[in-house]
Amino acid sequence: MKSWQSIQSLVFPRTWTGKPRPAYFSNDKVLAALDRYIESRHTRGCGISDEEAYRGLYPDMPLFYSTHNAGYSLSKKPRELETGVVVEYVAADGLEHHFRRLYDKAGLPGASSHTGRRTFASGLLAKGVSSEDVRILLGHEDIDITGAYLVCTEHMIEEALRGVL
Repeated sequence: MKSWQSIQSLVFPRTWTGKPRPAYFSNDKVLAALDRYIESRHTRGCGISDEEAYRGLYPDMPLFYSTHNAGYSLSKKPRELETGVVVEYVAADGLEHHFRRLYDKAGLPGASSHTGRRTFASGLLAKGVSSEDVRILLGHEDIDITGAYLVCTEHMIEEALRGVL
């Protein structure tokens, strides 16, 4: 089977904002866990096509299936915005739980899709990628939202000052 390294991003269900978000997998342990999961799908015959493209999976079907061999369901939830307005959004709690298990199996306990996004964003910033480009990669419309994902370490500050002082 082809490596996950060849897949640059996968789009998952819409977030509470109603927008799809790309997920970028780069940790070798996470990639290995995803490889094992895809192999288990082939073994179970769950959502498998005869095509080699998409690693033998149907591209219009969910990537992750529940234990019932069906896509994860969405449930409606309330969320209070900073303005105090309560909006309704949909969440795939089962899918989030599945992700947490994948991260645990990869030796990253406590990680989640959001911690992965924060690590991705901060790593890009550390490599000199502009905040604007990080915003685009995260799929944010507002740079202020992206700022919440960026973590500036003491080492990054020292490196930035070294070039100036």
